[in-house]
Amino acid sequence: MGTRRWGRSMLSGLALAALAAPGVDAASCGTAAAQDARAACSIEDPDWLDFAARTDLGEIALAELALERARDPDVVDYAERMIEDHSALLGETRSLARACDVELPDAPSAKAREARDALSDLDGEEFDRAYIDRMVDDHVEAVQRTLAAALLSEDDPVRDRARAELPVLWEHLKSAVELRERLSQE
Repeated sequence: MGTRRWGRSMLSGLALAALAAPGVDAASCGTAAAQDARAACSIEDPDWLDFAARTDLGEIALAELALERARDPDVVDYAERMIEDHSALLGETRSLARACDVELPDAPSAKAREARDALSDLDGEEFDRAYIDRMVDDHVEAVQRTLAAALLSEDDPVRDRARAELPVLWEHLKSAVELRERLSQE
């Protein structure tokens, strides 16, 4: 199913799956879990950490572009929140990677760079809609992959880090869907 069809009912289903996940609750989503993970660090499969870092870098780059090109004040506010939140998430992921001797990328994915190039040709309302559509798509993927890591990773530090990120990514997705709904009605 295309992410264009993601609405409140689909998001509610994903939220229920996340809440039903063992160990995914407010107590396990804080930085204490990440600090505990650093104490006994062993990562066999760093793919999710790589994904998380590239995603954060991509979201920051797109949000910086949004601050230059967006017209709607809510889109500007959303972009500011993306920079703040994804910078914090990236910092936590980098700290874990350093503690576990895992090398992370310093650049967004090719997909994110292509999205930035495509969006850089747009301005105003056209930019606002395209940017928020992209945020929905990106955060659907991020929530799905992060939920999978939170549930299935055999690496405790990765599983704990994914659990810590999930509520933030979920809120970003929810906000982007609500923004897209409002922008489509204007």
